[in-house]
Amino acid sequence: MGRWWILTGAIALTALAALGWYLYGNAEGKIRATISAGAQAVERKEFGAAMRCVSPRYKDRSGLTFRDVQRMLFDFCRDKQSQLWLDVQVIQVQPVDFWQAFALVQVQGIVEAFGVPAKFGPMTVNVTLERTWWGRWRILSTDGWQDHPDIQKFQGKVLGE
Repeated sequence: MGRWWILTGAIALTALAALGWYLYGNAEGKIRATISAGAQAVERKEFGAAMRCVSPRYKDRSGLTFRDVQRMLFDFCRDKQSQLWLDVQVIQVQPVDFWQAFALVQVQGIVEAFGVPAKFGPMTVNVTLERTWWGRWRILSTDGWQDHPDIQKFQGKVLGE
């Protein structure tokens, strides 16, 4: 009877360790996958998949919040004329602690939104990510794109400046 308990305990510990690795292991790989999945979802206009990559606590230095990103992405996905082609390269991933990490991402692409085509990049974007309780990484903020001249020109065209 004692061997049965030892075997059951060993199996339970092994399963617990495997579950822990599945949920929380290989942070760098999961961060790269999150950024890539988010970019692909935006390109394919998959609203739900794209929003799953963004933290509900999102806020960047330009003042955009989760709701702003949600609204802009929804409008982009709904507009059948809008197109986006992205090239996203994750240059570096640096975990800060168990719950937070930074990534340096190079982005370039072509966007045609609201009838205005524009090329942007390459630009380096600093991405801050947070880990959820279930091990999923989500984008908490993005910085570096706000001051890029290509983005400012595009905003001017859309706003009619």
